[in-house]
Amino acid sequence: MAASPRQDRIATLIDHFNNRRFADYAEGFHECAVIEYPQSGERVHGRQRIQAMLTAFAAPPTFHAWRIDGGGDLVMLHAAAHYPGPEPLFAVIEFQFDGALVARETAYFASSFPAPDWRRPFVEVRGFV
Repeated sequence: MAASPRQDRIATLIDHFNNRRFADYAEGFHECAVIEYPQSGERVHGRQRIQAMLTAFAAPPTFHAWRIDGGGDLVMLHAAAHYPGPEPLFAVIEFQFDGALVARETAYFASSFPAPDWRRPFVEVRGFV
């Protein structure tokens, strides 16, 4: 799926996350990295806090990526975030690199919604990931 060293790095980080190796995940970030969740207004500063937050997460999701792309210092992850419950959330996560490490992560999440009937003649409905 991944095509560049930075895209490969994100694939590795997601593997660490999905296997609950949060120390390894956090090691992929700069010491002063920032994670932002714009929809909740939260911002996490620093590698230690990132690791502590993830370790304290009672029921973290498992990400199923269907696309990792980008260029230069920016890599985008498109994934389904499977939390406990019947349906995944959809996630687009932006990773900004400074050198070999992530300097900033910005994560956006959205719930699924049914396709409206009027669009049916024009679209293919692929279902959930």
